[in-house]
Amino acid sequence: MELFEENLKILGKIDSWLARLLRVQKSRNRDKNIQLLVAKNKEYTCYCEEGEKNLYLHSSINPSLEAKRLIENLKSLENTRTIIILGLGLGYHIFELFKRLDAEQRIIIIEERIEFLYYSFCLFDWRKILLSNQINLIIARGVSRFDFIKDLFGKFDEVEFLKLKPSLKLFPGYYIKVEEVLNAALKKEIVSSKRVFSILSFISDGCSGLKYILEDALDGLLKNKQKVYAIDLNDYIDNDERLAIDFANHLEEIKPDFVFTIGGIGIGRLYEQIISSNIPYVTWMADNPLLLLKSKFKSDSNINIFVWDNTYVAELRNAGYKNVFYLPLATNPKIFKELSLSEEEKEYFTCEVSFAGTISDPYIAEMYQKYESLFYEMFTPEVVKEVIELQSLNPRQRIIDTLIQTQNKLGISSKNDQEYRAYLTQKVSDHLEVIDGIAMKKFRTDIIKFLSCFNINVYGDNEWKSFQGPGVVYKGYLDNRTQLPKLYNASMINLNLTISQSRTGVNMRVFDVASCGGFVLSDYTKDLESLFKIGEEVIVFREREELKKLVKYFIDNPTEKENIALNAKKRVLSEHTYTHRMNKFISILAENTNLINMNST
Repeated sequence: MELFEENLKILGKIDSWLARLLRVQKSRNRDKNIQLLVAKNKEYTCYCEEGEKNLYLHSSINPSLEAKRLIENLKSLENTRTIIILGLGLGYHIFELFKRLDAEQRIIIIEERIEFLYYSFCLFDWRKILLSNQINLIIARGVSRFDFIKDLFGKFDEVEFLKLKPSLKLFPGYYIKVEEVLNAALKKEIVSSKRVFSILSFISDGCSGLKYILEDALDGLLKNKQKVYAIDLNDYIDNDERLAIDFANHLEEIKPDFVFTIGGIGIGRLYEQIISSNIPYVTWMADNPLLLLKSKFKSDSNINIFVWDNTYVAELRNAGYKNVFYLPLATNPKIFKELSLSEEEKEYFTCEVSFAGTISDPYIAEMYQKYESLFYEMFTPEVVKEVIELQSLNPRQRIIDTLIQTQNKLGISSKNDQEYRAYLTQKVSDHLEVIDGIAMKKFRTDIIKFLSCFNINVYGDNEWKSFQGPGVVYKGYLDNRTQLPKLYNASMINLNLTISQSRTGVNMRVFDVASCGGFVLSDYTKDLESLFKIGEEVIVFREREELKKLVKYFIDNPTEKENIALNAKKRVLSEHTYTHRMNKFISILAENTNLINMNST
């Protein structure tokens, strides 16, 4: 009974009502009409009598092989969001199905008799399935109480039924009514499903994080049943003329509702053509949108902007961009998931604290060379040094505010009014952007040095080499798709130090770590409060001394750390994948039909 108690303990945290029901079942006399027997391959099977019907719920020869064949016969498992299982039995088919699920798929199990779940809990380890947050157990509930079930799959219309036929033969009245309720709910959802857009986008020829966001966003659009066509920019390196010709051909053949990208990928090379074609274009800004927009994109009526940081919405609208919406970043759980690492991988990635991120920005380095001679004509060395120091201590603050604060502190005459701020924005914004980048580097490197009393590994660009020392080991660059998920699985504490371009936003790292089942310790940003439960799903720090105390505390309290990581994973997989984000994205566009062409169905 030890296995039963372990399963029940986990279930109690997820569904206390069902756990109490199972506890009651344990104390009852066993139903003589349900017998556990040993199959020929030494596995357990189940023999049932119901009225005049006598049936095995599973094969009397090889239950596991029978379950494997049942799952292999599912027609469209890969493209199905929700699998509804009618009939639990002992659960062989459920365990076989769970092996093949990706992190965004879910199972709803419907079973009339609580006895079958009791026996399955006694025989098999359900803990991994229960903790996955991918399963809903609807056991021993009357059909009259099934109105709630549409809420379990109402956001998506990809549903597949898996029927354990012996269960349906034993209890036909119950399952016929169940199917009637489910089919009625499904029809309502299909009628009210999202509209389908024809979308032209790109496959990036770059290697920045934006490339991966674009890949994952397109995957999310496809999962939301949108029609997506992508131009591979790798086929047009140094050939803008051929790109323009093929782009025009795509517009003519596809007649897309809009062009979609991340940042300026693709659109930057085709901007004049897009404007002349009068095609709506949608960009999701995953960096500071002001830098890109002021240099490349005008505030015309065809541009629609989604931003990852809520504070930019008002700023962009004030700057003349009318169609601006907030859309946080997300994760791709096909990439960022729990992994079984080899001993060699564990040795390479395991550490007390890790940080994966850059400190060398080519744009900042280029701009520094451009403006270096002008820095000290506009600002004294004392001002520059003090601004960098103050900004590194509070990277969420606007750099203009830090400059004014510094000038006042040093007794330099400055005005703290809108006119003076407008002057700074117009005359020295590029200079301040460079200073902000230098301060960001100092913020990250100071934090790492401050935590050198722990075993900390850093990953990223080669400039980290100069900051190695006792307690700090530079481990090189990590590939986003193949190596980064392994780090997030192995590191005891995954540190998140948000770039200064984000004033309130949440970067990819937080979502990706959580999706891997890892523990994330992040600097505080305001948008975290609306996306996670701080203290229960994500731990934040506001000051360096607080950070050091938190690192030590969670190293010393691994069980609490694991519970928080589990909570974060549940939150991310249920609300913060790219499938969820693009579902919201499509909803916004569908609700604002004036933003796009009306070719959609």
